[in-house]
Amino acid sequence: MKNRKFEKFIKCYDLNDRDIRLKYNHSYRVAELQVKYAKLLGFSKEDIEIAKVIGLVHDIGRFEQIKRYKTYMDHVSMDHGAYGAKILFEDGLIEGICDKKEWYPIIKFAVIPHKSMAL
Repeated sequence: MKNRKFEKFIKCYDLNDRDIRLKYNHSYRVAELQVKYAKLLGFSKEDIEIAKVIGLVHDIGRFEQIKRYKTYMDHVSMDHGAYGAKILFEDGLIEGICDKKEWYPIIKFAVIPHKSMAL
């Protein structure tokens, strides 16, 4: 289930860093859970695939947040959802993670508001 483009992206980060490794594993776990629950809810095959991609990339902005600021708290560092959308859609990281451009608005809609609520 590994995604080549995601794996290439993650090479920019130190997987020996506990928080980076936790976030890396979290991304794949969420993708797997998205598939599991989408199937249980009777989603179409296409919607299950969209859910999987969203699960994988929902926290993609966290890697840079951890690298730069050593925190998960958006309010003291950066909005990881907005940054995730930037690297996915402005910088083109989404290409190769997801080849279906018609899904991009749905993925972006899920990633952008995904913020830490911790104060």
